[in-house]
Amino acid sequence: MKVFLDEAGRVTGYSLDPLVAGGVEMDVRPEDIRGRIMVGGELIVDLGALMSSRVSTIKENARELIADLAWRLERAQERAKIGAPGESVAQVLAEREAIRRASNRAELEVQALTDIDAIEAFTWEVTTADYPVSTLVTRLAFLSRFTDAEAVAIDLAGIGETAEAATVRRYVSKIEAAAFIDLSREDTRSGVQALEALGILAAGRAAEILDAPIQPHEVPQ
Repeated sequence: MKVFLDEAGRVTGYSLDPLVAGGVEMDVRPEDIRGRIMVGGELIVDLGALMSSRVSTIKENARELIADLAWRLERAQERAKIGAPGESVAQVLAEREAIRRASNRAELEVQALTDIDAIEAFTWEVTTADYPVSTLVTRLAFLSRFTDAEAVAIDLAGIGETAEAATVRRYVSKIEAAAFIDLSREDTRSGVQALEALGILAAGRAAEILDAPIQPHEVPQ
């Protein structure tokens, strides 16, 4: 293999002819060329270029992983339209976002390395911690978090001309107008907590309603 250099001595390309450095033929693979320069007829490692090469590889790996999810996303979209069970669109999108977060994390980890062997041996993977924590649920899913008795009590509490009744009606109208409910929003949380403070919900129920784990079927498509 022959290595082609620029004026600064950096590798710009290679051929399949044998590489000769200092009169000695060297066994070098194309992927070994990246991040290296020729100095005094010898092939040596350029730490900065090697790091950049590894970051580029991480980006390309992430792009390929995300592209590989295209068919799963299409399947989830089609199933959602016909109401068929299976992996949801939100689940696939969450996996794509996890890949992005994992690759971003990996890039930072590589850039913090100062050892050549560590950079060359570096690998990365998507972990559970990389998945986004969704706080969105459908309006039906949110309403279903209330028991039937609680729903009736809320309806009854909204009857009348008192300030409390008007407050309940206002909160219910906002829920009915929403396309989905964000359990982390301040007005969502304060509204449920107010229902508990008014005695419409039992003590502790606000936290149960707001902080219960979100199930796959509750997530908006």
